Amino acid sequence: MNKTAGLAGLVGSMAVFAITLGSAIQPQDSLLGRRAPSIVATGSDGKEFKLEEALKKGPVFVYFISTNCPVNDEANKYYERIHQAFKSKAVSVIGIASDDLVGFSKWNQSHKLTFPVICDADYEHIETYKVKSSPTSLLIGPDGRVSRVWVGYSESSLKETVGVIASYLRVDPPSVDFQGAPKSIAVGCAI
Repeated sequence: MNKTAGLAGLVGSMAVFAITLGSAIQPQDSLLGRRAPSIVATGSDGKEFKLEEALKKGPVFVYFISTNCPVNDEANKYYERIHQAFKSKAVSVIGIASDDLVGFSKWNQSHKLTFPVICDADYEHIETYKVKSSPTSLLIGPDGRVSRVWVGYSESSLKETVGVIASYLRVDPPSVDFQGAPKSIAVGCAI
């Protein structure tokens, strides 16, 4: 094989990878402004979570997790901090994890997030919300419409999340420590 053919093959492979990666990290714009699909499932806290009921209290922040993704493992602490910052406020935080029950149970025991996480073993919610990669998060306003979608996370997207939630609650944004979060968007594994 000559060098030109080898280089062309490498460039072609890189282009396919870039196209695949690019399609995995595109925001789910089709959901913006639309009514959020229903979520009814039992969370890791043993309680049934119903989106419609949670929306009566206020906005709902949904965090999609790939349990075998190192980027999610790092991001979890920041989403836990957001949950803690708004814990006494009228906002619900719910995680949705892609794994079977056995894998989810092991993951849940080792991560100990204080917000409820739903095991989405059959990918019902992941597919309904058109999630392609992790971490993906979204905010559903009290009107039931998806108001924001974040694919990946960074220090600025975490700060934006806190600001948007605070604006829904009509409170000043709480101070949340995001030190160590990536400066540019970090996207993990395909879901």
